[in-house]
Amino acid sequence: FGDAYLSYNDQLKLMEMNDNHVEYHTVGEFLEFCVNGPTKKAGEWKSTFPGKYLEGGKKAGGQLVDQRLLPRISEGEVRMLM
Repeated sequence: FGDAYLSYNDQLKLMEMNDNHVEYHTVGEFLEFCVNGPTKKAGEWKSTFPGKYLEGGKKAGGQLVDQRLLPRISEGEVRMLM
């Protein structure tokens, strides 16, 4: 963990937790989607969620949680903040 840095052109494999579909995007496309939603710069997304997870920054409550993918996620998930 933390042994490498990604560039904007590196590819990511992303899984949507709402329906478990997989998409491939660059780091740059992913960041654009997280801030501004499915714009032309973000590329083509199959996700039904509008993105904008980081819209308005920290002050507006925008955040992402980096967590490992659980192989049994399709069986269900419970999320708690403690």
